[in-house]
Amino acid sequence: MDLFESAASTRAEKEGPLPHRARPGTLQQFVGQSHLLGPGKVLGELIRSRTAFSALFAGPPGTGKTSLARIVASSAEAEFIRINAVMSSVGELRQHLREASSRLGRSGKRTIIFIDELHRFNRSQQDALLPDLEEGKVYLLATTTENPNLAINSPILSRLRVFHFRHLEDEELVAVLHRGVDLIGQDSFQPDDDDLLSLAREAGGDARQAQLLLQTVHDAFGRLDQEVIREIRGGSHLIYDRAGEEHFNIASAFIKSMRGSDPDATLYYLARMIEGGEDPRFIARRIMIAAAEEVGNADPLALVVAESAAGAAERVGWPEARLILGQAALYVACAIKSNASYSAINKALDEVKKGKPQPVPLHLRNSVPRGMKSDRQYQYPHDAPGSFVDQPYLTKPMRLYRPKDVGTEKKIRDRLTHWWGKDWFGDE
Repeated sequence: MDLFESAASTRAEKEGPLPHRARPGTLQQFVGQSHLLGPGKVLGELIRSRTAFSALFAGPPGTGKTSLARIVASSAEAEFIRINAVMSSVGELRQHLREASSRLGRSGKRTIIFIDELHRFNRSQQDALLPDLEEGKVYLLATTTENPNLAINSPILSRLRVFHFRHLEDEELVAVLHRGVDLIGQDSFQPDDDDLLSLAREAGGDARQAQLLLQTVHDAFGRLDQEVIREIRGGSHLIYDRAGEEHFNIASAFIKSMRGSDPDATLYYLARMIEGGEDPRFIARRIMIAAAEEVGNADPLALVVAESAAGAAERVGWPEARLILGQAALYVACAIKSNASYSAINKALDEVKKGKPQPVPLHLRNSVPRGMKSDRQYQYPHDAPGSFVDQPYLTKPMRLYRPKDVGTEKKIRDRLTHWWGKDWFGDE
């Protein structure tokens, strides 16, 4: 670091953004993650023993992953090298690794390489770390906001302890905000705990966002009260990454809420996606899939409503599309549920994949090969009363579709029993 970089760092410590200045410097100052840092917890004991180790901190943004990595390096008295996962090349990474190896041989000082958002490293960059990690020449501390099992190479994961961070509770964020108030250091700006709690609730469990909100409130209003809270509420931060893990978490909760027939949860997660800027076509597809998978023939109109809503939402666009998607999602959530058609097609595919296809019965074939004669003639159902003929359609009968005794499927079940007999569904 040259003279100007050093001066810039010193100035940032005094005048930089509040989240940067409020970073905890010791484990005693760190707030949250008691499930990882409490007495008897592995991560906490490793840090208190002043041991260098390799680990991956996974979890939402603003939960202290980077700050704790700095604390680990400081407590272990190791050289701390921070690498930008977006801008660093494999060549730069290997240079740091060579220097770390030389430092260890020259002075015995350990090196902790810190990579924020490790999932942004491509496979070759991640693989470049393996030899030095394997030999213990460096320690790796890394963070990710993604699911480690999906975003990080398996060989890297096998060499790291993975610790999962959680969103901070509102009361924990109040403690974080108190530190921010102390750093602002003005007698005229001393919010009470109730107002700090209200501000904390706007941060969504994100300590960085809480400090940014506090700084915004101080700079814009010079005070914090309920009137100010109402003013900033419309612009508060909402965690939703359309390309990341939270995207799939919210979408999963949305689908499961429709499946579970909870209209309120369905609307809440729909609102999360809308406010997060989700593509309305993605939402519409999830509703259509749920209509077919979760409702099926118990209420065939559900798929009609979902498909109609998809077309209407695409024509109308935001913000009015929220009305259409909300109506369709509520219809699916409140509809009678049956996954019988979903299970039936999956069973049929499983039968086909077994690799022993049934030959088509001769009386159903388009033409019968010369020399072959069917002992049965195809009967045209519409020529029979009720447009039904009791004739086989499979060489070996199998029961794939089992409609449930609910909604429209009850009528389907009764109709199949009337046509094919009471033993149609076997021992069920």
